[in-house]
Amino acid sequence: MNIERALSSLGIDDDTVDEIMVILEPQRTSVLSGQKKRVESGARFVDGKNLLERVGGEMTIEGVVDTLFSALNLDPRVKFFFHLDAARTRQIKIRLTQLLIGACGGPKLYDIARLKPAHFNHNITDYHFDAVCENLRVSCEVVDIPPAFIDELMETVVKLRQEITSGCTIRLEIAHRNIESAGTASLYSQLGKKDGIVVFVDKLFK
Repeated sequence: MNIERALSSLGIDDDTVDEIMVILEPQRTSVLSGQKKRVESGARFVDGKNLLERVGGEMTIEGVVDTLFSALNLDPRVKFFFHLDAARTRQIKIRLTQLLIGACGGPKLYDIARLKPAHFNHNITDYHFDAVCENLRVSCEVVDIPPAFIDELMETVVKLRQEITSGCTIRLEIAHRNIESAGTASLYSQLGKKDGIVVFVDKLFK
């Protein structure tokens, strides 16, 4: 990456370069709009109707989102992301509804370019993303959206994977690179050696 090489040529240490790259990564979407265009063009017209019209309109999507959030708050794989106060929950539900309406061919009230910065610091993995998609599919079934329409919606949603999981992906890449260059002994020391790992495991299972 040119930015990384330029920083290194200035004599900036690797840890600082990594930190700068993490900070800059959320801005990629603002510069590269290809993903946004792919998502916005995902809604197909059938018999003169877009997907939003075929599934029953905006109220159907609102019902899907309400059902989805109820499910996510019970799913042990992802519920810790959604245990929020009422105001924050309402805000996220509105934005998700706007996103899905736009993805189905309705008004584009949510800018896709905001997705990556909004999720970058949450360390969302492919495992988490797949869990949410699974719950989204079931929520669509609960509100009686026909299977073919659900498949069409999911085709559009899965294109957002990179936007949602990029924060975790880039941190994993940095961690792997650091381990390759410094080995695991340095990481072992940073964790506090045996005592530190014991404390970590205790906290992990609380």
